[in-house]
This record gives sequence, structure tokens and C-alpha cells, in this order.
Amino acid sequence: MPVIGSGQQLCYIAHHQRRTYDMKTSCNAMTCGMLFLVVGPSGAGKDTLLDAAREALAGDDRFVLAQRVITRIKKAGGENHVAASDEEFANLTAQGAFMLHWHAHGLSYGIQQTALHALERGQHVIANASRS
Repeated sequence: MPVIGSGQQLCYIAHHQRRTYDMKTSCNAMTCGMLFLVVGPSGAGKDTLLDAAREALAGDDRFVLAQRVITRIKKAGGENHVAASDEEFANLTAQGAFMLHWHAHGLSYGIQQTALHALERGQHVIANASRS
């Protein structure tokens, strides 16, 4: 479950282990982007909101919309995501490929490190964190 902490720390809990990433070690308050997590129950309009943001912010390099990696097939519908098998997801997790990752409702979800790199460059990242 992702949690935003105080003091510009991005914290998350995964695999019963608490990990902390201190934004101060790689960027200062003047250059660090902001992470916007979109959350809500099914049917609340998260995808509609994200689609509208994608359209409104197209071509604006200040913003990045993160694409999630999910352990469900691409043809399952819903958001545009990167599909991964359970084994692929586990390998990506072991390689440190995710900025955030969590498990919910029998699926695994991850936001890739590329989102963290965008934050370090001062870009603002918008990500779907539903089911976290």
C-alpha cells in the first residue's frame, strides 16, 4: 500500500517490509516533481479523470502519466497497462523495477522506476493507485 509521508519522503510497504525513499537524497525542493495518486472505488471515474488529464496535458513536458504494470492480460480491458505474468512481475520486483508495487484482489500492480526518475527531473507524475 503506497503512503506519502512527511518531509518529502515517499514510503511504501511491500512484502511485509517497509522501505523508505528519501527524495532529499536525489533532488531538492526546487527541482523535485510532485506525485499525484488517483484512488477511488470501482466506478468512481478514475479512468475518466486520467483520460481527461492525458488529453489536457498532452505535449506538456511538466507532467508524466505513469503506466502501471499489472498481472492481468492486456485483453482484459480497463486502463492501458503493461501486462505481466506472475513470474515476470516477481522478476521485475526482484530487479527493483518498481517505484511502488502492491497486491490486491489476486493481482499485482506496479508503478515503474521511470516515474521516480521523472520526479527527480522535476516533472509531476500522475498515477493510478487504485486497489492499493
